[in-house]
Amino acid sequence: GALPGAGGSSSAFGGGGACGEEYVFGVCRNVTLRKEAEVASQKAREAAEDATKTKSLFLANMSHDLRTPLTGIVNVSDTLASIVLPAEAEELVCMLQTSSQVLLNLCNDITDITKVEHGKLVLEPEPFNLWACVEECGKLLEHAALENGTRLRV
Repeated sequence: GALPGAGGSSSAFGGGGACGEEYVFGVCRNVTLRKEAEVASQKAREAAEDATKTKSLFLANMSHDLRTPLTGIVNVSDTLASIVLPAEAEELVCMLQTSSQVLLNLCNDITDITKVEHGKLVLEPEPFNLWACVEECGKLLEHAALENGTRLRV
């Protein structure tokens, strides 16, 4: 309400009343819901940031843990490739090398996801042979297809 005798004359908050009395006007708004929403939003943002950090740490650790035994597989397959083997064994070693390289690339991609989330990924264009990629995929899937009685043709 208005308070008589609050002082001051003509301002946005007061003014002359009847009989020369002066009044102060005020407006009250309950901002509790807005403040609660702001707090809830901040908590949700912090929880999302914590979840992202936890996920990034998990992915980095998982990638590292996979990379260690995978490096052993790559080294063994490279050693096998340097040995003279029967044609069928050479083909299997080639598949082993390709599969292990695909897994290693996947580990690198997982590491890249973490870099993207932290704004540290640098993209570098690299030339590649699309047809060779398609042929390699076909070779990787050919054995499984034959076991299922399916002929795979690339």
